[in-house]
Amino acid sequence: MEMVTELLWSRRWEGARGFDLTDEMCTVIAAQVALVCLGFEEEGLAAVHELKTIIVHPRTITLRGPHHDGGGLVSDGPRRLSGEAHDGTGPLLLAWDSVRRETRSRVGRRNVVIHEVAHKLDMLDGVIDGTPPLEQDGQMTSWVEVSTAEYEAVRNRSDHLPRPLIDDYAGTNTAEFFAVVSEVFFTRPVDMAAAHPDLYHCYRDFYRQDPAARRRSQP
Repeated sequence: MEMVTELLWSRRWEGARGFDLTDEMCTVIAAQVALVCLGFEEEGLAAVHELKTIIVHPRTITLRGPHHDGGGLVSDGPRRLSGEAHDGTGPLLLAWDSVRRETRSRVGRRNVVIHEVAHKLDMLDGVIDGTPPLEQDGQMTSWVEVSTAEYEAVRNRSDHLPRPLIDDYAGTNTAEFFAVVSEVFFTRPVDMAAAHPDLYHCYRDFYRQDPAARRRSQP
């Protein structure tokens, strides 16, 4: 609760284009940011120290202007997003309709707040490549081996497979893989631990928490 309060008071909160941003909305978002940082103990907020401003849109965000589509391609078409994380001290953009829908879901895999905070964590070492800062000895070797294998499995799987736990968007690039898997780690931890145990262990060690164990202990 202290972390939620700190986020509410120490960050700049804005409603985009006159959107009436309420205390309840800010608290819902702050609680999910705090969940991601829960295992970092005293440095919890330092893990997202560059997150200074959170801008909330009422619905899907439409951005215009040149942008990279991946694979070296540049497009100037409109982008429709439920969230976007900017590097450095840039803002976090969130669409409230997506936040509200995903927060209410008990079985969904998606969570735009977790996704975009994961991008912020990925950016802390100056490179958004799906590998956040890893401090423990030997953690990097395991992370690279397991994540590379799982990422390639997503990219190479057959279209006719049943709906996977880690959806196809994770195969866009390694940065999106990290963000999507982070969503699953917090929203479907028991399923992830069963279906992707090695990957779950890597994320458990990085985030320094075990949401699957928490979920199993609940009535």
